[in-house]
Formats: sequence, structure tokens, C-alpha cells
Amino acid sequence: MRIILTGKSGVGKSTLQQYIHQKMNVSKLILTTTRPPRPSEENMLDYVFVSKHDFDTCLKQGVFSVHTDFKNNSYGFKAQDFLANCVAVLDAKMVEQARHLFPDALVFKLDLPEVHRIGRLLKRGTEITSQDEEKYDSVSSDIILSTMGTRDEVYNRFSEAMTVHLNLVKNII
Repeated sequence: MRIILTGKSGVGKSTLQQYIHQKMNVSKLILTTTRPPRPSEENMLDYVFVSKHDFDTCLKQGVFSVHTDFKNNSYGFKAQDFLANCVAVLDAKMVEQARHLFPDALVFKLDLPEVHRIGRLLKRGTEITSQDEEKYDSVSSDIILSTMGTRDEVYNRFSEAMTVHLNLVKNII
């Protein structure tokens, strides 16, 4: 199953992706980006970090099936990299593109009360912009998941939602 995690900056998308990767033994979709790595990020493990020139060259050559620009940085991935048993963190624009290519993907919109989300962003030094605030209001998702609580609590809510979804699909078939 292809799983997409989406939501505003600071809601815990990457943290949940890592938990799903470890606990469910599914692949992580590694995006290519032009943004600089954060101190804890490693090239090829968290993202493929490239120059703007290299990204634009790949884009012109049609390398990226899904791509977006956000906060003056570019992000993208090749369709063949989004494997059948994979979890991806995508922004709102990328979700819509991915839904066309992968209609079977299950989209989780992660949600966190603003006071907690902004606290996380301030703690990691991420700039808060209106661009980030507005684009997720109308993002298409299958399940809305609260990321309030510990990592284990969030993962458990995710697992429960997956179980319910899979049982519903089984009953339809």
C-alpha cells in the first residue's frame, strides 16, 4: 500500500514517516530537493540534496513525475520510486499530482493544534509563512490524523486507522 502523509510544517510528518518505516518495515520515499539539509538530515537518507541548476535540468528532462516549489525550494520524485509498499511525505500540490498517478494511495492529513505546531516550528527555527498556512486547508485526504501526544500514541492512532481502512476495503471487495 502506498501511504501519503501531508500537513502543515511542524505537524510531525517526517517523524511519523520514520516510525512507519521502522515499525511496519515499509520503504520511505526519498524526495529530491534544492533546500539545504537541516543539521540532523543526511543526504540519500532523508532527501537527495541537489543544486537548483541540477533540479531544473532534471525537471526539463521529465525526470520528476511529481514536483513542487515551496519557500523558494524545489521538491520532486520519479513515479517509479513510489513503490507499492512505501510511505511518502508530500505537500498539498504534490498530493494532488500523486493522486492522479497513484489512485490507490491512502492520504493521511496530519493535524496539530496551532499553538503546539508553532511551538515546534520555533524550536527548530523554521520560518512560518502564510504560504504554509493556507495550502493545506483544502488538501484532499482520506483520513485526518491528530499528531497530538507522544510518537507512540500517534503511531498507534495511525495503525488503528490503517486497520479500519483495510477492513473496510476487504468488506467492499
